[in-house]
Amino acid sequence: MDPKKAAHQAAAPSHAQAATPHQATAATSTLVHESAISTSRARPVIPPEAHEQFATVLPEVHAETRLLYRPTLMATARLHFSRVTYKVDQWVELTLMRWLDADDSLQDLWETADVWSQEPALVSTPAEGSQFAAAPAKLTHANSYKRWQKSLINHLYREQRLTIWKSSEWKQYSRAGETAGEFKIRLRQIAKEKRDLAVEKLRNKYESQMDSLESRLRKAQSKVQKEKEQSRTQMFHTAVSFGTSILGAVLGNKIASRTNARSFGTAMRSGARAVSEQGEVQQAQANVHQIRSEMDSLEDKFQVDVNGLTEAAQNNVPPLEELKIKPTKSDIDVKQLSLVWMPWAFDAKDEARPAYHCYQRNAEAQPPTNSP
Repeated sequence: MDPKKAAHQAAAPSHAQAATPHQATAATSTLVHESAISTSRARPVIPPEAHEQFATVLPEVHAETRLLYRPTLMATARLHFSRVTYKVDQWVELTLMRWLDADDSLQDLWETADVWSQEPALVSTPAEGSQFAAAPAKLTHANSYKRWQKSLINHLYREQRLTIWKSSEWKQYSRAGETAGEFKIRLRQIAKEKRDLAVEKLRNKYESQMDSLESRLRKAQSKVQKEKEQSRTQMFHTAVSFGTSILGAVLGNKIASRTNARSFGTAMRSGARAVSEQGEVQQAQANVHQIRSEMDSLEDKFQVDVNGLTEAAQNNVPPLEELKIKPTKSDIDVKQLSLVWMPWAFDAKDEARPAYHCYQRNAEAQPPTNSP
């Protein structure tokens, strides 16, 4: 493999190898031997259109460490994603870093660029005594930067998409920056709120039925008391009638007079009414038990219905549909396209490692959002 290519691949990992956004130090990066890097001690003359800058050297890099600056194109752009149907109106800002080699053809320039979560810290001058890697000759041409900016806009419009999630069943869309997992959590919360409303509606329905049963229960209990009072009164009258009849028979020399006969008849009828009153008491009590049983059944049915609503809310997570939104091309704003020199530090074995803060994002990570 061409040693220059090897240096580029080692220094600028592909998207598939990109790590989650982090603040890397030189000690955690892959080493590259000096022989794999094409160097040029002279710093090339760069036009003002390049907005030439230098990444800040890590503070832990010793002042006497030999440094080599490698060229990159850094672009910071803002993209506008808007779709009324999906209730989306979001601005996204991202930073692209494109490593360069001396023999780089610069074709499909931005296809191999890395996405960073933020710009590195930059200064206007390099560290004293530093070396510079050989760079493509086109970096010294002012008109190159206009072409690269135009190609960047086309690249962003062609490749960048904002992913949102849709629940067709519930007619809900994910919010700006909301992942599928976060959206599902919010849908579960919506389901819980719907469940609470349904339970409240159900409770109102059952409360109406329960109120009716409670009214019947109060009347039935009142009737039991009334029947008991009537039964006690009737039993007292019966006892008096029998007592009077027996006493009359004894005092009348045990000969049943007409009066005694009528008294016995009255006592018998009073006894029959007493038995009847006892039956009515039992019937009233049975009615109370029946109403209480209906109330218990109604309460059980209400709880079963509530449990059904709760289970449905917990398990009924609707399927999600993934939607991709293009940026509005006329709104793509390249805030700045710059030539940025990235410092690499050499050790005693002439092996180099990055001497800058790395904010490279995972290839699958979405760029951070930024309000306009």
